[in-house]
Amino acid sequence: MRYWLLLFSVVPLFAFAHAAMAATQTDFLDCQQMENPDRGVAGCTKIVEDPSNSAHDRAVAHFDRGVDYYAKDDFDHAIVDWSEAITLDPNYTHAYNNRAKAYRAKGDYEHAIADYSEAIRLDPQHALAFKGRGIAYLLSGQAAKAEPDLRQAATLEPWDLYAALWLDIATRRNNQPSYITQSIDKLGTTSAWPAPIVFWYAGRITPRDVIIATQDQSLVVHSARLCDADFYGGELVLSTGDKDQAAKLFQNAVKSCAKAADEYPAAVTELKTLGKPIEEQGASAEAPQAGKPIQ
Repeated sequence: MRYWLLLFSVVPLFAFAHAAMAATQTDFLDCQQMENPDRGVAGCTKIVEDPSNSAHDRAVAHFDRGVDYYAKDDFDHAIVDWSEAITLDPNYTHAYNNRAKAYRAKGDYEHAIADYSEAIRLDPQHALAFKGRGIAYLLSGQAAKAEPDLRQAATLEPWDLYAALWLDIATRRNNQPSYITQSIDKLGTTSAWPAPIVFWYAGRITPRDVIIATQDQSLVVHSARLCDADFYGGELVLSTGDKDQAAKLFQNAVKSCAKAADEYPAAVTELKTLGKPIEEQGASAEAPQAGKPIQ
């Protein structure tokens, strides 16, 4: 899932605090702090509304406020802020990538693909943009286009096991051999999550083993892992042709996944594709908060 991997501002905002007039040093620090999205929104708002701040400072503040809104599941305001960041800095690669993720979270795959493509144009080595565009292609029914993007993401960041899982889904959907089955010995997987799901895809452990591996003292972490197990389990079952069981697992994912997680809108899309009703779209679990790095 990993919605908390959204990219953060490249240059520390507080390094430019001398340019601010109405916005104080505290506002700059609040804008970039990691623990409290509401405090982040308040601090960033002071900066973007102060015309004496440089375009750079305001672009970064819009970017960071977008991350805070995204963490609050407010995708519309996140899109507005990342759009403002792009207006102030048309080459803001991470803003394109993050706005694409917000569009994807809303199920707007056309705009997501366009923004991911622009991020890739600006940075041809942007692994997250390749992965994001591949997921958007896959969920919009374009598996043939998804596979090369996801393969590129897996090549650029071979340690990203989520990229490996999405690539495996794409290869199976394209009637190709399982990527994970072929590559399991090269992935360097450990016991760290989501390695158990990868081993499940490779046929080396059972679903029961995966459920046991979801256990954690933190209920938030446990819920996030259940989200993964339900969604990727649904995809694995779907690849065998068992649509009913896949739908049940996707329904479970809708209930357990945070809305900002990759797997939540993906589960909703899969249920719609299967022609199944969505029993509950409100996620009860919150993904772990790790501050500004979200994509």
